[in-house]
Amino acid sequence: MAGASRFRTGRTRLRQRSYHRPVADVVPGTRSPEDLRAEFAAYRQEILARAGHQHTLLSLNLTAISALVGFVLAHQADERLLLLLPIVSSSIGLLWYDHARNIESLGDYIRRDMPVFRGYEERIAQLEDTELRRVPMTAALLILFVATPIAGVIIPIDRVDGALWGLWSVGLVLSVLCAFVLLAWMWAGLRWGRGET
Repeated sequence: MAGASRFRTGRTRLRQRSYHRPVADVVPGTRSPEDLRAEFAAYRQEILARAGHQHTLLSLNLTAISALVGFVLAHQADERLLLLLPIVSSSIGLLWYDHARNIESLGDYIRRDMPVFRGYEERIAQLEDTELRRVPMTAALLILFVATPIAGVIIPIDRVDGALWGLWSVGLVLSVLCAFVLLAWMWAGLRWGRGET
């Protein structure tokens, strides 16, 4: 009985420690500096994690391209193996783009709603505007995620027959979709840099 009493007392103290913060701390606009620092650290950690995932995706894409093209060039596989390039590469490109958009959204939130911590994000935005970083980066992404897969669709086209036309069509659609979102993303960044809406 005494043990049960001590257990209940311990749970009561735990609840008191967990909810000791004043109500003002959780009211919008009245967050404490500690809350803001914790929130900023969480957002920065997510940005770094997503950037790491992007590098992993790029490595996977380069590995897939090298393996498939290498087998074909070494005459160890049929050219129709290249039909896998647009499916694999464009899918990876769309996943990369999703991380890029989420990173931008987090950076925009920090700049707009967390003015104490917005210095780094503003500096990155200024560099992208003045150096047009997005243009060469998007050109490289288009080569990796669009041009190479389209080459994989065009090169073996004379050997495609039967059910392989379905695979060819899926690859073409994914390549066009990936090209569209990457170009739209680059154009939106350029317009934002010039202050257009």
